[in-house]
Amino acid sequence: MQLLLAGKSWICVASTARWRDCLSQRPLDKEGKRALAGLFKEACGQSGANVIYDAVGGDYSEAALRAIAWNGRFLVIGFPAGIASIPLNLALLKGCDIAGVFWGAWTEREPQAHQQNMVELLTLFDSGKSRPNISAVYRLDEGWRALADLAGRRAQGKSSFGVAKRAACLD
Repeated sequence: MQLLLAGKSWICVASTARWRDCLSQRPLDKEGKRALAGLFKEACGQSGANVIYDAVGGDYSEAALRAIAWNGRFLVIGFPAGIASIPLNLALLKGCDIAGVFWGAWTEREPQAHQQNMVELLTLFDSGKSRPNISAVYRLDEGWRALADLAGRRAQGKSSFGVAKRAACLD
């Protein structure tokens, strides 16, 4: 899934109808690279996307970058559609930043910043300002089913494990 932030609106790209149905904003389907860039520009408006969260890669990356706002931020997250080849003149013409976001390495290299981010995320969650889509809750003994759903790409959002508050044998 690829997300573009244009002002206060999110524009999403999804690879299948099942994923498109999961999205709350108007999704954009796969089309040709130029046509997709045109759709991104149309959806973002004249000023373009302020932030692009690219977890798709491939030809979608260049199409999304063409719709970025001046001084926008392009976040490289992953490559399920293939490793992107981006003409660097676009970064110059758009005056944008392209940053790789390797979260796992960042948490190891900057543990204090990671801890502060987690505190802020939990605060947003507790206040109701962040409401992640939880598509399934599994019992611990259903761990195999959770992994099968992830591997089969059936999870649409977060999957979670429910744990009883207190086991009866501990009373």
